Amino acid sequence: MGGISAQTGKRQGEAGAVISGGIRDAGHSRQMGYPVWATEITPVTGKWRIATPSFLTQ
Repeated sequence: MGGISAQTGKRQGEAGAVISGGIRDAGHSRQMGYPVWATEITPVTGKWRIATPSFLTQ
C-alpha cells in the first residue's frame, strides 16, 4: 500500500487501514490524517515494481 491507495481510502470514507504486509509513504499517510498499521514499512518506491519479461523468438 502506498500514498495513492491511502488517498483513495480516505476519499471513500475509510477510517484507516490494517495491512498484513508492507507499506510505502507512511509519512504521507500520517500527514493526511489516514492511520495505517502494517507489519512492515519499506522506503522502496512502487514505481518500478512491475517487470515485463522479454521473450525473444528466433
